[in-house]
Amino acid sequence: GSSTNMNDELSIEEKTEILKSIQGATEPKIKNIKDQVNKDILQHSKLLEQRFNDLFLAVDNNITLSLNKEVDKLTDGLTEAIYDEGINVYVEKVFDERIAGKISTQKAKIIKLLMDKCN
Repeated sequence: GSSTNMNDELSIEEKTEILKSIQGATEPKIKNIKDQVNKDILQHSKLLEQRFNDLFLAVDNNITLSLNKEVDKLTDGLTEAIYDEGINVYVEKVFDERIAGKISTQKAKIIKLLMDKCN
């Protein structure tokens, strides 16, 4: 593979950490990194939605729709943050707020939806 491909064994959090490495990089390299991270995020989101559909669609369509909505919110938020020219995702505070914070918030919402369904 090419040197721009990222290891598929990395978590989405680890892949987004790569965004921190773009400080001082050339514009084409920055765009390449952002495009690759976003592509990976979209692939993970699609896989997660498929897994939710496989698990819950036959049991409860509403939970499936709710879970997919939360995954979509996360995907959209991450994509927006990655491509927002007004922020520097390589600054740790900004990264924590715009990337890691979004991941944590949406994970918590998804877990809450699942826990509420189980109770």
